[in-house]
Amino acid sequence: MTAASLERPARAEAPAPLPGAVLYAPNNLKSRVLHDFARELGARGWRVGGVVLDTIYDEKGQKIGLDLIDLAGRDRRLPLARPDTGGIAIGRWVLDPATLAKGDELIRAAVENQSELVIVDKFGPLEHRNEGFARGLRGGLEAGLPLLAAVRGEFLDGWDAFAGRRSALLRADEASLWRWWGPYRLYEDLARGVADVPATRVLIGVNWTLVEGPDGIGLAHSPERSAPGCRTIAKVGSYTGESLRALAGLACSWNPFEAALGLAAINAHYNRRGLAGIALNGLELIARLPGRKAVVGRFPELAKRLGDALVIERVPGPDELPAEAADWVLGGRDAVALTASSLVNLTLPRLVELSRGACVALVGPGTPLTPRLHAYGIDVLSGLVIENGERALRVIAEGGTMKALKACGRLVTLAAPSLDLAESRPVRRAGSEVL
Repeated sequence: MTAASLERPARAEAPAPLPGAVLYAPNNLKSRVLHDFARELGARGWRVGGVVLDTIYDEKGQKIGLDLIDLAGRDRRLPLARPDTGGIAIGRWVLDPATLAKGDELIRAAVENQSELVIVDKFGPLEHRNEGFARGLRGGLEAGLPLLAAVRGEFLDGWDAFAGRRSALLRADEASLWRWWGPYRLYEDLARGVADVPATRVLIGVNWTLVEGPDGIGLAHSPERSAPGCRTIAKVGSYTGESLRALAGLACSWNPFEAALGLAAINAHYNRRGLAGIALNGLELIARLPGRKAVVGRFPELAKRLGDALVIERVPGPDELPAEAADWVLGGRDAVALTASSLVNLTLPRLVELSRGACVALVGPGTPLTPRLHAYGIDVLSGLVIENGERALRVIAEGGTMKALKACGRLVTLAAPSLDLAESRPVRRAGSEVL
């Protein structure tokens, strides 16, 4: 083992997911789902390559052709099949071999350019016999890049053999694709949305870390000096004036001091002055929901708000469970509240995964107030928008707690469209049938 292989990485990196096989039945809208997913990721700053199909209809609604859409080429269209096309017969379609070859070339280009997601629509009879998009698909699998391939049910055995039986089976719906993409990418996603503007002030206090940008002030809970991984920040004294986006990239640092600084920079962008939302604490919203509840983290007046909830705490008190209990109990809950401190200690992605199927709320002054997080399975975001920056700076510099910070701003809560507040219950969109 070389010395280089023993070097400790400075920051956490999202694990690459298994190749995703998006199963679909005839007349399923898988191409539209894949295209919408690619567009959303592209809008968030991720580099997406590959191809999706699009069916062409006449004025009577009859299918008359197919187009191939280049995801890396601003949705450039390539005619794949028309009534007068000559070429390779597949079912009712006759495919243009030149367009097929171009599609495979686009997939290979996406792999060579190290796209952050490669989409291939689809693995079918041609690929099953090592034609069509097989070369590009194989290159993507060998490169280990995040890859999604649409696979019809009857070709699943062929896909398993092609992919070496190492893939994740997915439904052809938005929620399944986001779960596959995974909550470990939410840090990078948040950082990519932060403006490239200077941080005007940076303050690391005993209890809170603060970063100020042109449009707002962001907070994060300062870690204890004795916390695992805490060490002196190398660039201390030079963070004021740095780009908010660059500082946001520290949110995945293994040094909790840097992670807190990164989260505060993220919040300086999203938790901007004047942000609108629901003036309701996320814990109170969770309390309105029916079913079994759990809370990760210790909150003020928790017994009064959620007296029937299981409480998980790193240093548990009476009637609380230790952190290890999360793996055992979160999966059976209907609603889960998570402390925003889980962002700083990098446990949030795992807690979100464990809470799958529950209504999940992220609560605390360090919560990024942005709908970007809803896609990752966080239904409720409840945080603090600082309106009186000068007062907040004094409070933090003098070792103030959350109680003192509350007077410097206002509570804001954002709820995902999937949460029906009128009925006080989560409403999940039905997924596509998997065959």
